[in-house]
Amino acid sequence: MTTIHKVWHRLRKAAGLPTLRLHDLRHMYASLLVNDGRTLYEVQQILGHSSPVVTQRYAHLSTRALQEAAESASQDLGELGGWPR
Repeated sequence: MTTIHKVWHRLRKAAGLPTLRLHDLRHMYASLLVNDGRTLYEVQQILGHSSPVVTQRYAHLSTRALQEAAESASQDLGELGGWPR
């Protein structure tokens, strides 16, 4: 076997995902790692990127992860008694 194009096309069709690309799976994998708390450096090493800039383009934080980050800051402020005066 020299390429996986025929097999990939058959698998996408069977899964009902005719436009899914292998590249899309790399982006999803990177995003899953980052949203699971892995650092960009870890993801960079796993994906074999030479630059963290490339990894940043691949990994996208979910809305939930961003909301949790913002809530943690709010909670910290609440424990400090509110805004500094």
